[in-house]
Amino acid sequence: MTRLKKFYFLIFIGLCLFSFNGYSEPQIEHISNSQVKELDQLFKISAPISSSNALQKLDGTLWSCELFGVRTRMQKLKDVRLYQFVMDNKSLANVGSQKIKNYHISNGSLTGSQDTLQDQIKMTSGSNLISKLSTTGKHSKAVAYATCAQL
Repeated sequence: MTRLKKFYFLIFIGLCLFSFNGYSEPQIEHISNSQVKELDQLFKISAPISSSNALQKLDGTLWSCELFGVRTRMQKLKDVRLYQFVMDNKSLANVGSQKIKNYHISNGSLTGSQDTLQDQIKMTSGSNLISKLSTTGKHSKAVAYATCAQL
């Protein structure tokens, strides 16, 4: 199995595990091209998290997210607690369920990386979060988006 196939298989298993750990059941639902474009556009127009003041607002806040698996276009999870940030000097530590645990401000978004994944987070006009999880490397691709509301 190639590394990329293993990677997507592990993401699928991870999404399945969310449903067995007290999270809502995954809804096998087609995510249309227009939904993917809307999520991508919302991410592009959302405000950067670029100041220490913005980081302080995120400190201690728990976020409930709707996760869209855009790579397969068939996975959608609701009420996933992906993010809960704790201030750590000029960065944030994530104690939520997202695999990536350390975030810092980079290129107009709150960014965290681990292995071959990069998670970028921005603030929408309604003070919610939108994140874009992508593979890294020269053929970077969006794997999932999440829209999150403060609890």
